[in-house]
Amino acid sequence: FGAVGAAAAEGGGRGKEIPRMEVKEENEEKGWKWVKAEVERSPQGTMEIRQRVYSLLSKTNLGKGRPVIPPDTRPSLWMAMTGAERLKREHATGYYGILLEEALKDSHRRDLSHLTISKDVHRTLPKVEELHSPKAIQSMHNILFAYALRNPETVGYCQSMNLLCAVILINLNYDEENTFWVLSSVVERHVGYYSRSMCGLKVDQNVVSDLVAYFEPRLSDHMLTLGVTCDTFTVPWLLCLFVEQPIPLDQVIHIWDHMFVRGEAMLFSVVLAILRVKKKDIMESTQYEDLMQLFLRGLSDGLTADMILDEIDQAAPTWRDELESDSDEEDSPFSPASIRGVPDRGGYSGGEGAPRR
Repeated sequence: FGAVGAAAAEGGGRGKEIPRMEVKEENEEKGWKWVKAEVERSPQGTMEIRQRVYSLLSKTNLGKGRPVIPPDTRPSLWMAMTGAERLKREHATGYYGILLEEALKDSHRRDLSHLTISKDVHRTLPKVEELHSPKAIQSMHNILFAYALRNPETVGYCQSMNLLCAVILINLNYDEENTFWVLSSVVERHVGYYSRSMCGLKVDQNVVSDLVAYFEPRLSDHMLTLGVTCDTFTVPWLLCLFVEQPIPLDQVIHIWDHMFVRGEAMLFSVVLAILRVKKKDIMESTQYEDLMQLFLRGLSDGLTADMILDEIDQAAPTWRDELESDSDEEDSPFSPASIRGVPDRGGYSGGEGAPRR
């Protein structure tokens, strides 16, 4: 089901929802302590850890908003849930240091990718002051230089990687090497957009357009009437994994938490949920310029992770049921294989991001 659904399709069956563990509200703090301790014991993660995190994140605290991963637990949990710890252990000790040393040699510094990285780093999330300290800037340079050398022929450096790197670096407490491995895992094993041809992105743009037309035909027709296609806004949304466009930075990390736990196919559900949450604003835009301004700047106003996740949990079961029913029709644009990329409850796709025991 596009680039992000490929891992789910490889599983040979429907993406399955993670069974929830019932977690009482008074035990929530205890639950996160258990998760932190278990990840310390099993840094590569286990299905039991994933189930427990999913159950904790899925709790509804009336009037208090959804639970979030504690900041002191997120670094090790992202390493486990993205498969970064496993990827790190698949390489020789000191791999990152060796790669960085080679990347910083004069012969590589003259590469076009280095010039592009240097420009992008200095304009990354300008409102986040801590990212523009000399140490943070150097760390981002190092990580992106090293990654550009890791896969020079197939990936190299793509614009938008600087945003992914920045968000990961902040949430991993500026651990440079681990940020490199999470970035590598996200780029190589989770989201298939970052290649020179960007064919995966093009495929998923078509998928998004089909899904919006299928589930929100009135909204789709309205946008097309004004000359705005889904391609117009899905490039920054998907490439940057929603960072700032359209989800505010302090909210997008919670979407990432769910994506790393539930599975990458959740990206499609997030796009649909955002459009539904902001449907009234979109429908009230009657001019091309107004609608474009809304997509470029206005959608983030008041948009929270809770709004998006609530919409996904309410609507995703019907999304999948309708697709499965329609896929039986001869002229359906959705094949049974493609539907594996649409998760139950916007949830777990069972793809490569799932940790192995």
